[in-house]
Amino acid sequence: MLNAQREELTKRIKTELINSIVAINVLEIPDFDKEKFKKDFIEYVSQIQM
Repeated sequence: MLNAQREELTKRIKTELINSIVAINVLEIPDFDKEKFKKDFIEYVSQIQM
């Protein structure tokens, strides 16, 4: 049961992190590829395991 709760919590945190990355769109950062960063961030977060 503890493992199931941990897996559900991990899944929820990953989902929230991925959903929050859209906030980067409002930032004005010169010479920064926001789309590549978002793609890399989503890929990295998706690979997190607990």
